[in-house]
Amino acid sequence: VFALKDVNFPSTLYMPSGGIHAKVGAALGLDGGFHYLKIPKSLASVDLGGGTLKAELTQWGISVRKTFFGGALPFVTAGLAYDSLKADVSYSLKNTFSNTESYSSVSYSATHVVTQTYAVSADMSVVSLQALAGKQLGPVLPTLGASLNLPGGDSAVSLTAADTVTLTQVGTLANTASQTVSVSGASTAKAKTDFRPQLGLELTLFPFLRFGFLGEYGLSSKIWGASTGLRFQF
Repeated sequence: VFALKDVNFPSTLYMPSGGIHAKVGAALGLDGGFHYLKIPKSLASVDLGGGTLKAELTQWGISVRKTFFGGALPFVTAGLAYDSLKADVSYSLKNTFSNTESYSSVSYSATHVVTQTYAVSADMSVVSLQALAGKQLGPVLPTLGASLNLPGGDSAVSLTAADTVTLTQVGTLANTASQTVSVSGASTAKAKTDFRPQLGLELTLFPFLRFGFLGEYGLSSKIWGASTGLRFQF
């Protein structure tokens, strides 16, 4: 009928989102930040890559940071951050095909409707200890840092595949029968403590306007990440 090994989903799904990120400076080299990102329920059903994507995601976080040195010396910062993530994402594929099959010397016209659904849900939080060092070199600011991430919560992954077969007897009788066969599997995982080296670069384009890039790699998770953005600084 079908084999679970034949289930094939894209390794990367791109989803539109909107978010805000704000930072406020204070005396004694202190500053605080807040960010909020949302993929709303309006992204409930989108055709993507031959399948249907359903997603809802909310992420928010706060941070506080202290800057040491600076001026003629490279600056060094130490920070503490808290992030929360809640997500429900599923991706479904549907495929219909027909063929001719024989049972007990009787030929049937078979119609297969195969559905496959991959779902991920997460309710997690992370406390991060961060350190960063950098030196302004004209319009360029290179940075080198690291973070120690202490996660809480868990994530769940499930896979369901089903094949509905309708058999119609070839000939004058044209008897019809239908049957659905399905398989499923699920797993739950807790995130591990992760140490992440970071490398960044910030470029001053105009007064008050900067373009930044930050890349990092998790030594425990073996996952890399990168972000870019424009920052207005007043």
